[in-house]
Amino acid sequence: MPITSTPNVPVETYNTQQHKGIKPKTKWWEQPDEEMHTHVWATIKNIRKHQEYRSTNNLKFARLYSNMEITSLSGGLFNRTNDAQNFTANRVTYNVIKSCIDTASSKISRSKPRPFFLTEGASWDLQQRAKMLTKFFQGLYENMGTGTGEDRTFWGIGRQCFVDACIFGTGPVHIFTEGNEVKAERNFVDEILVDDAEGRYRNPRQMHRIKLVFREVLFDLFPAKYHNAIAAAPSGLQGDMEARSTADMIQVAESWHLPSGENAKDGRYCMSIENCTLSVSEYNKPYFPFLFQRWSLHPLGFYGRGLAEELIGIQLEINKTLRNIQLAQHLVAVPQVWLDVSSKIPGKKINNEIGGIKYYRGTAPQFYTPQAMSGEIYNHLETLYRKAYEITGISLM
Repeated sequence: MPITSTPNVPVETYNTQQHKGIKPKTKWWEQPDEEMHTHVWATIKNIRKHQEYRSTNNLKFARLYSNMEITSLSGGLFNRTNDAQNFTANRVTYNVIKSCIDTASSKISRSKPRPFFLTEGASWDLQQRAKMLTKFFQGLYENMGTGTGEDRTFWGIGRQCFVDACIFGTGPVHIFTEGNEVKAERNFVDEILVDDAEGRYRNPRQMHRIKLVFREVLFDLFPAKYHNAIAAAPSGLQGDMEARSTADMIQVAESWHLPSGENAKDGRYCMSIENCTLSVSEYNKPYFPFLFQRWSLHPLGFYGRGLAEELIGIQLEINKTLRNIQLAQHLVAVPQVWLDVSSKIPGKKINNEIGGIKYYRGTAPQFYTPQAMSGEIYNHLETLYRKAYEITGISLM
């Protein structure tokens, strides 16, 4: 995990009562270190307030992909469903969004690109060094992750982020150092906050990342003078998950502000919790430590447009058509026997006996199974399904 560095600038624990009257300022990177977290979290809350629509859309896209009425994407609630909507689980569904995303992922992200060091007219020693560098980077990519299995490889992380980009529009990868090693980890797009105005041309000057971290991990990472503030920090779990879960996790914000120019000294990195500034250091790089995958781009804005967003209209039309077909099959396409009231044939005589002999008087019974829906409806359904794959740009096969 990226939260492994020790504080570069020692600051005192923030006292909320002592600094209660401090007015939050938008330029948090220009504020004193001991007050910086107040301005950082004020900025974060302001961005969250004005971007509630994005969290709502991400929840909607996650529901479409998982085919579940997920309660929330917040910590601990992403695998719970709304009980009032469980009746939808019994409906027939063609989840074309998940099918297209999984197919695109298997076709596009299955390759393992890596850098090659090539020489031109070089000596044998230099050629050998280039080959060894290529092998070094291949080994580096195999161990960049912080998890196990596929999550340990850079390609596995990239594949997960590609799926995120298809679902939510943007799939962030965080690149950081852990000791002397370069590491990478997948980020959820809701953890990355960029002001809409700053991200108009996709080159913002500041970025925030909020992540749930175990409280005891922060105790181990930071000196004792921060422990009181860490212990007093509110839980990062929302709703009843705070009482239901045994995890003790709090929200940690990492904030970056890029330097304004080549020789500018206003670049800052700040790590903070809601009631304390944990670390402040100068940040002199002209870019953020993230790689962003996007399925497609909006004309303006930092966040991308996902495949789920492109196919949502087709998916809803498929759901409606399938629901109509299911109701018609249940109500109309049922085998029936019509008896003339004057035939005097008892209903109990009609059964599924093989080779049975039946007698009737008057009009013979008529066996009738009506057609549930027109053939055009089924053709329309197949057309919608094929059109989704055409929009994705992959073969239905």
